[in-house]
Amino acid sequence: MNIIVVGGSLGGLFAGLALKRLGHNVHILERNPTPLLHDQGAGIVAGAETRDYIEKFDKSKRDITVKAAFRRYLDIQGNEIHREDWPQYMTSWDLVYHILRANFDGVKSEYCQVPDQAGGKTVYDYDAKVTDMKVENGEVTLFYEQENTKKSIMGDVLIAADGPSSSIRAILHPDVERKYAGYAAWRGTIHESEASESLASTLVECFTFFHAPGTQILSYVIPGKNGTLERGKRFINWVWYCNYEDPSNVLTDCDGQTHRWTLPHGKVDLKVWENQKKYASDNLPPQFAELVNKTQSPFIQAITDVIAPQACHYNGRVILLGDALAGFRPHTAASTSQAAFHASQLWKNMKSWDEWMKNKSLYEETVMEFARHGIQHGQHLGSTSQFGHHKLDGKMSMAPPSLRDCTLCYDII
Repeated sequence: MNIIVVGGSLGGLFAGLALKRLGHNVHILERNPTPLLHDQGAGIVAGAETRDYIEKFDKSKRDITVKAAFRRYLDIQGNEIHREDWPQYMTSWDLVYHILRANFDGVKSEYCQVPDQAGGKTVYDYDAKVTDMKVENGEVTLFYEQENTKKSIMGDVLIAADGPSSSIRAILHPDVERKYAGYAAWRGTIHESEASESLASTLVECFTFFHAPGTQILSYVIPGKNGTLERGKRFINWVWYCNYEDPSNVLTDCDGQTHRWTLPHGKVDLKVWENQKKYASDNLPPQFAELVNKTQSPFIQAITDVIAPQACHYNGRVILLGDALAGFRPHTAASTSQAAFHASQLWKNMKSWDEWMKNKSLYEETVMEFARHGIQHGQHLGSTSQFGHHKLDGKMSMAPPSLRDCTLCYDII
């Protein structure tokens, strides 16, 4: 089959690579104006779905994870007040992206060796901005603009993996809104070698948390430059949730432009950042204050909720995948896992058009259950974290022990 994928980040690449392995021809269209997406500087919790996907489809066979053996919770003085044995695996957005590109269309990088390109034909188009779509006579036509030229492409199936503000979802469900949840996440990294002895002994080889009314910060180690896993050359990644009734002030960049959902690296207003660092020094444990103050280029994400009522449309010709179907709050640490799970389910159920017609109802039921669970769980964790109180034996705990084996309950991340 000829598959069109809208969105060339992790979700689109997960789907594209899995379907390439089945022999389908896959054409990815990415709106970013450059051939490679820029390093997002973000850590990812590599849940079971993500690890299983990489094990199955990555032919470079390099290791991608840093392991944290336990979780540590701090008080305001930086003392450990609670510990839980709970192994987890972390990776980075840029490492996963380059591994997927190496497998999908043979992109060379320092991250991994380029494996053989067996499978269907692939194309990765960039600077492609979707304008419309239609389905008729058993084919999907996608309309887009590229280099100021109007273009179109036809295929058997269209997969929308264009994120929580999906343009395809907006066409299919114009009434579905992406809604602000009342708080935002500051994110950043520092090089492991920059950490003081106190910071390194507290934050390395584990998840570390601090939780106070209306705020929560956490950290974990991720792969370093070019995906290195060598101790001392990795990055310490942090996420800091702060409540804002109106986030427009922190989402207004250094050029005076207000961003709706995400303020990227290098664009945070200097005055806003200086105020945030001072707030960190006054209100966070010393290890986290140091971590924030040593960060050179943070970025900010408004926390939101969005879910479409269904995944499959037009008798299975159009599919919403990953965040385009359901945008999880990052507390679940399951956004990447959801996309990998969807792609694995497509690989299982879309070996041919006839197989897809037999299996699409089961696919729909499976991914929608995952989506609804993820949305509900993220809302619960976010409400507890930012607007409530959650204690275990007098200590802070981020998730009840009864849910620790749940696919979607990795932690508040």
